[in-house]
Amino acid sequence: MPGRVRTPRDERGHRTLPHTADLVIEAWAPTREGCFEEAVAALVDTFSDAASFPPTDWLPFELGPAPDDELVVLLLEEVIFVVEVRGQVPCACRVDDATDARLRGTLGLVSVHGVQTTGAAAKAVSYGDLSFAREGPSWVTRATIDV
Repeated sequence: MPGRVRTPRDERGHRTLPHTADLVIEAWAPTREGCFEEAVAALVDTFSDAASFPPTDWLPFELGPAPDDELVVLLLEEVIFVVEVRGQVPCACRVDDATDARLRGTLGLVSVHGVQTTGAAAKAVSYGDLSFAREGPSWVTRATIDV
């Protein structure tokens, strides 16, 4: 699922990019917290339509300490873990705090059985070609996802 195409006017969004045998997600937002939230939405959009459902459960998380790019990996791995182990899919993500090299927030969840599968489930997040940085007015992250 390609997601929205990024234009200079976009304040917040995400998309997928092709990659040999895997895929790359790209997410952007005007705040660091928003960029982490969009990264979760980008990952989930690659395999389900969960974003169209209201949450039935909430899972708080605290990740880190780590640099921003590693926090992206930790957050996306948390999503993969929740799908595989809890049988739930994040339909919402709220990052309350992205300071002191930690991420704190909440994942809004729905049962994996209540959503439509639209692609192969993610297996892992690669550290290769990983980035999280300010680009002009936006924070932008890119991560390669093993499917």
